[in-house]
Amino acid sequence: MHSEEHPWATVGRGKGGDYTWFDPTRAIGRAWGRYLPHWRQPGAIYFLTFRTADSIPIDVLMTWRKERDAWLAEHPKPHNAETERKFHERFTEPMHRFLDEAHGECPFRNSGAREIMSSIFHQGDGADYALDAFVVMPNHVHVLVAPRGATRLSTVVRTWKSVSAHRINQRFDRSGGLWQLESWDHLVRSQDHLERYRRYIENNPRRLPR
Repeated sequence: MHSEEHPWATVGRGKGGDYTWFDPTRAIGRAWGRYLPHWRQPGAIYFLTFRTADSIPIDVLMTWRKERDAWLAEHPKPHNAETERKFHERFTEPMHRFLDEAHGECPFRNSGAREIMSSIFHQGDGADYALDAFVVMPNHVHVLVAPRGATRLSTVVRTWKSVSAHRINQRFDRSGGLWQLESWDHLVRSQDHLERYRRYIENNPRRLPR
């Protein structure tokens, strides 16, 4: 089965562009999220994940955060490539596998909701950011995106979440919050790193239940 044929997910591509990779010799900025610092570098491309508010039960999430915070206390950022790989194997990959089990309301099982999300991603492509690839899963999204000029990644994500929540609530007569406040983002380190993330996005729907 081609990954785009799964009835619960949509894979898409943007206009793309010329990206810079994370360079440990250049200055690194830090923006604080609700729970963790997020590392920033102008012109770089990021692999971004954000999820719906009910996609992870609170007991699972609290256990994961406790273990993650203890590990990060022993391995403070910024990380080199090997330490980052170990972090992803220990924490990011298991959490993504959990998300792929499609817990919670899963509003994006609905193709109309996915169309709304896809159109929002494309709306600012080429202006505020360069959109590379994305997948809209039942309860989360993955996006490769590079903010342009003075645009901040946090501003882009906040706009995506706010606009999509409003449109989806209005169209499907739902109320309440849609998205979890915190997002995961990772600076892409190389062309090879970018290709691995592209393959992950393309193949992600294959991990969904049928």
